[in-house]
Amino acid sequence: MNSQKYINWVESHGPKCTANFDKSSKAMEAQGAVHVWGRSIEKHSLQYVDFVGDVNCSSLGCGQTKALWR
Repeated sequence: MNSQKYINWVESHGPKCTANFDKSSKAMEAQGAVHVWGRSIEKHSLQYVDFVGDVNCSSLGCGQTKALWR
């Protein structure tokens, strides 16, 4: 992407996009897991029992996340 094309994209995209999380990406991953897993029973009558993640996954390290697993 050339510089002017990028500048145009940023100017048009900026008003549509706002930050909604102000912590680290690891904290965002864990909080996202809490959000998704936490609503699964209510929305879909689904309870997660297994988790597969990569070696640098932070989702299971979150205390709130651990509480969602039974």
